[in-house]
Amino acid sequence: MTLVKYAKIDDSKVKDLTLKMEKLTTERGNKKNLLDKEVTTTLTTQIELDKTADAFRKAHDERMNVLEQWENIITQMQRRDEEMEAKAEELRLLKEEIRKTENIMDEKRKFLENEQENNHKKEKSTDCDSALIPLL
Repeated sequence: MTLVKYAKIDDSKVKDLTLKMEKLTTERGNKKNLLDKEVTTTLTTQIELDKTADAFRKAHDERMNVLEQWENIITQMQRRDEEMEAKAEELRLLKEEIRKTENIMDEKRKFLENEQENNHKKEKSTDCDSALIPLL
């Protein structure tokens, strides 16, 4: 009875952790897609900058506009670099959390196996005791 109770609790925990892992996997995929989009945007922006550099050589006014665009793009790239660093740190923390959770799951699994073995031994002992009682 108690074993079934613990098994249900363990099953519930395993399901919760599995759902959390699936959610994190989905989130990781979404963030990877977002990163891919940002890379594409950055490449597109770089191509636009090259075209602007050609126009820069043609006129002084356009050169002033290009310089201003470059400053904006550098700021955006710095912001993106900071965001990427933050996401990398977040990913590292998530991986560490997953590792800790897996370690906890391993400990709990070992504890469960040990408890199941102890229960089995107790049941055998109880069965032997029950068999000896009528003999008394």
